[in-house]
Amino acid sequence: MRKILWLTENYPPQQGGMAESCDRIVEGLKSKGFEIHIIHFYRKGKPFKTLTKQNGSYTYIPFTHSKAHTLHLTATYLENNFDGKVGCIMGWGGNLVKEGIYVLHKLLGVPYYFCFRGNDFDVSLFNAKDAFNLERLIQNASGIFTNSRDKIRRIEKVYDYQKAYFTPNSIDLNLWRKTPQEIAQADAFRKKHQGKIIIGLFGFIKEKKGFTFFLNALKRSLVAHQFLFLFTGEITASDQALIDEVGVTYLQLENVSRYELIPYYLYCDWLTIPSFYEGMPNVLLEAGGLKIPVIASAVDGMKDVIEDGENGLLFENLNEEDCALKLQYIAQMNENERIRFGENLYHDIKENYTLENEIKSFVENIAD
Repeated sequence: MRKILWLTENYPPQQGGMAESCDRIVEGLKSKGFEIHIIHFYRKGKPFKTLTKQNGSYTYIPFTHSKAHTLHLTATYLENNFDGKVGCIMGWGGNLVKEGIYVLHKLLGVPYYFCFRGNDFDVSLFNAKDAFNLERLIQNASGIFTNSRDKIRRIEKVYDYQKAYFTPNSIDLNLWRKTPQEIAQADAFRKKHQGKIIIGLFGFIKEKKGFTFFLNALKRSLVAHQFLFLFTGEITASDQALIDEVGVTYLQLENVSRYELIPYYLYCDWLTIPSFYEGMPNVLLEAGGLKIPVIASAVDGMKDVIEDGENGLLFENLNEEDCALKLQYIAQMNENERIRFGENLYHDIKENYTLENEIKSFVENIAD
């Protein structure tokens, strides 16, 4: 049995895509016979207490005012409790894990692997303060797992590193189902806004998400009046001013948990993901799992999943004019074509983005 010490800053009871993905992969690996000991850096719970779990354990380690102090405490606890009891370490993203995993692997005398899932690699790549830790982490890792082929390409080019493996996200479509009540709720919403093309941008609004970029592209398209723009999260005063300038009808929706998002998806004709850099966002698979087509920037996981013109639409990253042209295309598209995009995306996800495919690289490349 392969025994892994799994370091993470994102794990239930936290919410969000990183925590959900971490839990999904951990449980998937346990089903393949792995024994996994979670070390969770978190701000709630009883610290430094290891709880026995099925096929592993869970330990909560509190953040402190200093990352160095937190990692010193972590090292002491791991040496006292896990030395000689695990075969390798897995780092699941995050700055604290990224900074500490190399020294921890030396202290415990076992190899380590690392997962780049969101923007942790992208941000560190051009951050002088992170440069040393990032290079040391990659060059000494026994394997890197990432859900974007773009990240693999950059890792290979910048670090001449050849052990990066593509691990696409997954979704269980047996669990991701709409209820009759959600369908009725969505039908009522769509009837109320009949005549508008409803396009959604969901998730916390961050700089990398391309919120302002999308609004500028919508303005440039000259078809903003045909859309109803739905989004979740708080926006800045300048974003609000831009929305008013664009003149698009919009609704700002409350951020909710994952399964509460299903009606939001069903409101939409299209989902947009205009991010400048990403991993493979869960919202992409969630929308596709409900047959909602996606228009996205041609980068990272969006480019891995979407084939432009076949199961969705891609526009050149950072290119407002190209995005505007795709919005014009949507504005004149007939309903049958839109449905075809959603159906094609659904079938691609159902066939290729399963938990079995997601954990395949882990199973094949983590040494016994």
